Amino acid sequence: MDNQSYGKMPVWQWVVIYLLVGGIIYGLFYSFVLYKNQNRAGAPYGGEPPMYTEPVDDPNRVEVNEDSTIAEVELTEEGFVPSELTVEPGTTVTWKNVSGGVATVNSADHPTHQLFAFLNLGEFEDGSELTLTFDEVGTYSYHNHYSPGQGGTIVVERSESEY
Repeated sequence: MDNQSYGKMPVWQWVVIYLLVGGIIYGLFYSFVLYKNQNRAGAPYGGEPPMYTEPVDDPNRVEVNEDSTIAEVELTEEGFVPSELTVEPGTTVTWKNVSGGVATVNSADHPTHQLFAFLNLGEFEDGSELTLTFDEVGTYSYHNHYSPGQGGTIVVERSESEY
């Protein structure tokens, strides 16, 4: 037998080996790291993000006057007030920062902010404001990324007279 034929492999075989090993490593990484993190965020790939089915019983809950198209939420040192706000489609919500520091308005859930990407409004300094108009019926949760325990919910629903 010729011993020289065992020492070299064609390039295509090395490419196949590297692709197989890389695929196995990626599969293990996905299974043990990425998939678990995605499930923790509440919506597996291809799944629907969770929505609240019942309103939260909150003493700070405020319903906006039917004639109003603007609603306000303040961020204090303790959190968002009101923490739940019910509005009609087309209402513009203004978040005012009176917390004494830099804060954010970011979509649930922490830290991925993927459930309602349009709610990722970013940072705002003490004394400044952020605004967003809600056109679609739904329940949208958000939080202060720098203090994830400070969260809130915007419920957008049509009034009974619109049905």
